Amino acid sequence: MTTDTPHQTNRILPYKLQIIIFIGISLLLTSIAFLFVNNAEQEKLKNSFKEAASAYQAQLNTKLQQNIHETKSIRHFFSASNHVTRQEFSAFVSPILADNPEIQALQWVPRVTTTDIQRYIDAARQDNLNNFNIRDEHRDNKGDINEYFPLYYVEPVPQNSDGLGFNLATDTKIKHSMDRARDCNCAISTPLLTRSQSVDKNNTFLIIVPVYRNRTKFVNIADRRHNLQGFSVGVFIINKILTAETNLLNDNGILVDIIDKENTQSNQQPYLHTPKGKGKGKGKGKGKKRYTSVNTYLQHEISFDVAGRQWILNFTATPTYQKLNQQSYSWIVLIIGLILTSGLLIFLITNQRHQLATEKLSRNLAIAKEAADKSSKAKSAFLSSMTHELRTPLSTILGFGQLLKADKALLNDEQLENIDYILNGGNQLLGLVNQVLDLSKVESNTINITLETTEINHILEHCFSVVRTLSSENEISIDESILNTTLPAVKIDVDRFKQIIINLLSNAIKYNRKNGSVYLNHEIQKYKGMLRLSISDTGHGIKKEKREKLFTPFNRLGAESLDIDGVGIGLTISKAFIELMNGHIGYSPAVDQGSIFWIEVQLAN
Repeated sequence: MTTDTPHQTNRILPYKLQIIIFIGISLLLTSIAFLFVNNAEQEKLKNSFKEAASAYQAQLNTKLQQNIHETKSIRHFFSASNHVTRQEFSAFVSPILADNPEIQALQWVPRVTTTDIQRYIDAARQDNLNNFNIRDEHRDNKGDINEYFPLYYVEPVPQNSDGLGFNLATDTKIKHSMDRARDCNCAISTPLLTRSQSVDKNNTFLIIVPVYRNRTKFVNIADRRHNLQGFSVGVFIINKILTAETNLLNDNGILVDIIDKENTQSNQQPYLHTPKGKGKGKGKGKGKKRYTSVNTYLQHEISFDVAGRQWILNFTATPTYQKLNQQSYSWIVLIIGLILTSGLLIFLITNQRHQLATEKLSRNLAIAKEAADKSSKAKSAFLSSMTHELRTPLSTILGFGQLLKADKALLNDEQLENIDYILNGGNQLLGLVNQVLDLSKVESNTINITLETTEINHILEHCFSVVRTLSSENEISIDESILNTTLPAVKIDVDRFKQIIINLLSNAIKYNRKNGSVYLNHEIQKYKGMLRLSISDTGHGIKKEKREKLFTPFNRLGAESLDIDGVGIGLTISKAFIELMNGHIGYSPAVDQGSIFWIEVQLAN
C-alpha cells in the first residue's frame, strides 16, 4: 500500500482548486455566450418579422392603389363621353374585372333627382331590365329625399343583378363616403363592410370616385356639388386583396388584424386574416377563431392610408412562424460550451498523468531533431564527397578523350565521332556533378561568396565565348552589341557571376526556336543602386501556370520530354548565388514571344 508524500499532497490540492476555478469560469462564459446569442436571435427574429410585415403591407398597398386607379379609370371614361351606354360600360370594365379577381363589381351610380326617376327607370327597362326600379331601404322617408344614387350599371351582371336600382345613399356609411368624395373630388373608401352590412353579402369595402358633368376643375365645394353627375364605384372583396399578391401570411404563420382607424364605434371588431389552414375556425374574416396561443413579443402595427381612410394592420406571430423562423444557434452554443467544458475537465484531469509523458516526448523530439540535423549534414557531406569522387574519374576520361582526339591521324572518322560522344557526355556529366555540388553547398549553407568591385565587360565577353559553340550547334545568333558599351563597375563574386550568366545564356540558346536570337541588354537603376542585365530569347516562352515553379530544384517545367540537356537545378543555383551577392533574379514574358530572365547586381558606387 502506497501513500502520497507531503510534496505530492501539496501539489494535488492546488491542482483540484485549479480545476474548480477553470470549470466555474468555463460555465460562466458558456452561460454568457448562450444569453448573448439567444438575445441576438430574438432580436433578429423580431426584425425579420417586422420586415415580413412591412413587405406584406407594401404589396397590399400597391394592390390597393392599383384597384383605386382602375376605379378612377371609369370616371375618365365617363368624362370623355357625353353619354355612356350600358353596353359601352360593360365592354370597358370587363377586361378590368378579368385581370383583377379581387374586384367583385364595378358600378356606375348616377345622381338622379326626383324629376328624373321615371326617365332612368324607362331607360333601364329599354335595356331589357324589365323589373328595374329605384329602391330605398326606408320607404317611409321616400318623400323626403330630393336625390337618389341608384346602382344603375354594374358588371358582372349575373352576380350583382339583385342590387340594381338600390339607392346607395340610404346606407349612412356609404352616403357619408359619397359626400366626402364629392366635396374633395378624390377617391374615398367606405369602412370595412361585414357580410351583414354589405349589399353583396361579402366582406367588402367600396372605393367611390366622383364624376362631374363639366370637364373643368372646380375650385369650391358648391360648384362640385352642383355639377355632380354621379359616382364610379368599385366593390372589393377584402380577403382576395389580402391574398392576391403574396403568400407571406399563408406560408409563415402570421395573424393580421385589419382595423378601420376612423370607425369610432366602441364595439368595432377587426377583420382577422389568419394563415391558410392554420386557424381553428372555417372561413375568413370577422368571426374566425384565433390561435389559442400567440407570441405577444412578436407583434407589429402599421398604419397607412387607403383612399382617405386610415387602416391599421396589426401583425402577430403564431407558433408556426416561430417554428419556421426561430434559429437554434444559442442552443448550439450552449451544447458546444458544455462539450468544451467537459473536454477541459477531462484535459485537466488527464494533464497531470500526461505531464511526464510529454516531457519524455519532448526529449525524444529533441533527440530526433538532432538526428535529423546530423542526417542532413551527412547527406550534404555525402553529396560533396560523391561529387568530388566522381570528378576524378571524369577528369581522367575527359583527359584521355582529348588526347585521343589530338591524334587524328591515327583515327578514322567513325572513331573521332565516338570520341566526340565521349567528350560531350563527359562534359555534361561533369557539369551535372558541379551543379549538384553547388546545390549541396547551398542547402548546407557552406558556400563561400567573395564580393569584389570589378568591371564586367571582359566577364561578359568570356561568357559569350563559352556559349558560342553551343549557339552554333543550335543555329542561334547572339547579339553581343552590349560589349560596345562600357558598363559601370559592380560588386560581385566573379566566378559565381560568370556561372549565372553562362547558365542564363545556355538556357536561352537551348530553349530557343531554330534560327532564333538571344539578346543581352542592360539598365542602370540609379534610384536602386543596381545594374539590371536582361537576357531575352525568341523561343516559345513559359506558360503562366508554370512560372511560379521556375526556381524549384529538379523541376524542368515539362521540358523532360524534349531532347534538351539539363536536370532543372541551374536556375535554383543561380537564384541562390545572386541573392548571396545581395542581388535579385526574375522572369518576364517577352512582348511578342519568348522569355526574359533578368538579374540585378549592386553598383560599386
